[in-house]
Amino acid sequence: MHARANRGFRTAMPPAAVPTGAAALLHLAVLIPLLSGCDAQYKENWHRLDDGMTKDQVEALLGEPSSRIDAKREGIEIVVPYDRWQYGDNLSTLATAALFPAEAPDRVWVVYFDEHGRVVGYREAINPWR
Repeated sequence: MHARANRGFRTAMPPAAVPTGAAALLHLAVLIPLLSGCDAQYKENWHRLDDGMTKDQVEALLGEPSSRIDAKREGIEIVVPYDRWQYGDNLSTLATAALFPAEAPDRVWVVYFDEHGRVVGYREAINPWR
């Protein structure tokens, strides 16, 4: 019996190519501006925020916040006085917000909302690189 010849059909997929050297640098050069562009909307429009804006207006202006912290009471104690949206979070600031919800980390941009969902205050990041 003769073995059948493979007529150009592959029976297994080749391993995925992982870019190295110059190809890896090219991938990074393309990806970094795309990722950093995610926060450009809130930075570019921050100066247009105003007290009294609704949550919908803020989201249309600044984009989706990186985190949302709801106002919180425990009995008669106010733990978090206002709903708060944060922009520019990283893993560290998200962890800080989870452990200490009453305080907004210095490294994030923050918008505060009253019980009716209207802006009552906001601030830029105090120390974004710390």
